[in-house]
Amino acid sequence: MKPFHILLVEDDPDHAGLISELLVEDAPELEITHRENGNDGLSYLEQCFRDKALPDLILLDLNMPGLNGVEVMQCVKADPRFVRIPAVLLTTSAAPGDIDAALSAHANSYICKSTDLDDFEGVLNSLRHYWRNVHLATCRGGCCNEA
Repeated sequence: MKPFHILLVEDDPDHAGLISELLVEDAPELEITHRENGNDGLSYLEQCFRDKALPDLILLDLNMPGLNGVEVMQCVKADPRFVRIPAVLLTTSAAPGDIDAALSAHANSYICKSTDLDDFEGVLNSLRHYWRNVHLATCRGGCCNEA
C-alpha cells in the first residue's frame, strides 16, 4: 500500500510539530509534508503535479501570513489539477464568519483545534481514519485524486 500523503500548511512550528506527531502516531503509513505558509503550500502542489504525486489530503491553518487558509482553499478548489484533493481547515477560530468563508471556498471540512490535548488527539485520529480508511475506500483507493 502506498503511503498516505498529507500536505500540512501551518505557520506555527509548535502546532505543526504537534499535529504531525499526533497524526503519525500508530500510523507509519502516513507521510506528512509541512509548509509554513499558503504561498509555499501552493508552490509545493505545483511541484507535486509536475512529479505526478499529489497529496491525498491538505490540512490548512486559517490565519497565516501571506495567503490565509481560505485564500489557499480558493486557489486549490479553482484549479482543475487540485480540485479533487480533499482539503480541511484546521484552526483555532470558531468564528461563524470564518466557518462560512471556509465552507463557501469549498473546504471539505472545518475543524477547530482543541486546547485539550486528549480531545485534539481524538479529533486528529478521527480525521486520519476518515480520510485514509473510509473516504479513500469509498473512492476505491484514490479516484478522488484522478482527473
